[in-house]
Amino acid sequence: MADTEETKALPLHTCHPDPLTSLTRTHALLHTCATLAVLHHRLRHLSPSLVHLPLLLSDLVLAFMWAFNQAFHARRVRRLTFPENLPRRGVRAHQWPSLDVFVCTADPRKEPPMGVVNTALSAMAFDYPAGKVNVYVSDDGGCRVTLLAFAEAARFARHWVPFCREVGVRERSPEAYFAAPRAHPNSVEIKAMYERMKEKVDRAMETGQEIAEMNGPDEHKTFSKWTADFTREDHPTVIQILLDSERDVDVVGHAMPSLIYVSREKRPCVHHHFKAGALNALTRVSATMTNAPIILTLDCDMNCNDPQAPQRALCHFLDPDAPPNLAYVQFPQHFRGMDENDIYGCEWKGPFQINPIGMDGLRGPDFEGTGCFFRRRALHREPLLLNSKERDRNIDASNLDMAHRVTRCTYENGTKWGATMGFRYGSLVEDYFTGYRLLEVLFSKYNTIAFGVKNINLLMGMCYSHYAFWAFWSIPITTYAFLPQLALLIGVPMFPKDLFIFLRANGTIRRWWNNQRMWMIRGVTCFPLASIQFFFQNFGISGSTFNLTGKARHDDEQSDRYARGIFEFGTVSSPFFVSLATVAMINLVAFWVGLVRAVLEEGYFDSMFVQVVLCGFVVVNCWPVYEAMVVRKDGGRLPGEVKRVSFFMALVIFAIAYLVSSM
Repeated sequence: MADTEETKALPLHTCHPDPLTSLTRTHALLHTCATLAVLHHRLRHLSPSLVHLPLLLSDLVLAFMWAFNQAFHARRVRRLTFPENLPRRGVRAHQWPSLDVFVCTADPRKEPPMGVVNTALSAMAFDYPAGKVNVYVSDDGGCRVTLLAFAEAARFARHWVPFCREVGVRERSPEAYFAAPRAHPNSVEIKAMYERMKEKVDRAMETGQEIAEMNGPDEHKTFSKWTADFTREDHPTVIQILLDSERDVDVVGHAMPSLIYVSREKRPCVHHHFKAGALNALTRVSATMTNAPIILTLDCDMNCNDPQAPQRALCHFLDPDAPPNLAYVQFPQHFRGMDENDIYGCEWKGPFQINPIGMDGLRGPDFEGTGCFFRRRALHREPLLLNSKERDRNIDASNLDMAHRVTRCTYENGTKWGATMGFRYGSLVEDYFTGYRLLEVLFSKYNTIAFGVKNINLLMGMCYSHYAFWAFWSIPITTYAFLPQLALLIGVPMFPKDLFIFLRANGTIRRWWNNQRMWMIRGVTCFPLASIQFFFQNFGISGSTFNLTGKARHDDEQSDRYARGIFEFGTVSSPFFVSLATVAMINLVAFWVGLVRAVLEEGYFDSMFVQVVLCGFVVVNCWPVYEAMVVRKDGGRLPGEVKRVSFFMALVIFAIAYLVSSM
């Protein structure tokens, strides 16, 4: 009896409130009082001028956004998992549920096949029973080279998977492991194998020629589908079983994970719904072939840096104290290959690391598109009972025929796929960058305020509303980028713990500085354009588009500049650079005029102190822009056309400001 009680006392995971929650709430209370005092001052001294009304609107938006952001800090929690306790609680490895891993790619030029191969290999090498791991690769571009690359990867995996387990590799993406400064002494041979595979794939990308030998009639039949009429937007279903855990073994005789290539049918007349459509197709294909109870989604440029991640997910799913309707476990995203100070603010520490911890203390984090373990039944809107088990299936001819049927482009017609089943349609990852589609959610019947608060709770509704309002950051950022500076030039006075949170999330001061700089840059570039695009679409003037983010590596000069923390402006003459350079010019002129007048005019500095400091703050943030405009001579400098247009725009804005001040 004592042994049983001791076994039950071994936790699978723990959850504790953040010890600084009380301090955070106190800070929020003090900040609220200060914000109300500022707004009270604005309202008491309000005048119907072109200066004070925009400032009031900006302050209201800032206060509103800050208030909604506090929902992320209302009940933060810290979780720990103990996978070593799984066998002690009677859950042996042979009893673990099967795992289906989904990896999506669409364009081999923007998403190089070797990057996708590394993602798949890192999942195949999990510390998990190999016969229970099934990796599905969705190739929405229907690229022959991608399939050829995975045929090579299947051969390499027979050596890589046992090597990882033999030497205890933690970074199980070959590219990441071999790039590390320290490697195992026995890794020389397998590294040479990897380099040969990489060379073959890269050569195939350049020439378009086949790189792998055909293994039997099945592969011959598969490749015969690439006819002259085969295009990325118009092609039949292609499914190829590259590895089958029932029959394939590695070089030491152990079972291999299954590896299945899927390219769903696409026709120009049928909407394919981008990545969500691909994930739903994989959900159906996997249900017909392996039907694992747990599904892991991975972006094609991501890989797992913890081989025990599936076991950590099981610590939540199999915990008897976990809620019975637990649908998914989201792992945080971390990014490799950034420069030391993250000059472009691409780490997204807030949305991907800080905010999910706050949402976890409420009702759970949001789904971030990658690194998420789902219970399969959560995607089919069926009961999420812990003891509900999907029946196991083998990969045979009948299941393969069914898999072809469920990937037809018309299969979802008249069904609830994309609405109440599977992954929902209509959401783009670029929403984080522009906020465009998030505005559509805000103004729909499923808006995050009314519908969200009603169906979840107030704080969770505020969390999602914070994202939905992202594009409105453009109002205060743009206002404070132009108005105080112009008022400084014409002599009109205006004015009467984010860093700590960032540092607690293992950030640095330099990274925080670059993160807030990129926030300001987005506020005068993509955020206002997203707001304009949203209103244009609602008036029927234009529609939305979807573009893949390029993941291919740049040239050596660009890589060298990035490694040295130097901004890149010369790759494309983007309209975004025009607004950014215009802001930089106006702030620089206003700052120097303010300093000169502060020296020459008595009392000027007393009334304009805050505006001069604000100009100086923006000037410091814009220093990389000034270097790119004047100092730099390399390929990353600001294009001359952008400088000329920005100079003209700055002159026009200065002229308008002086005309308004003289009225």
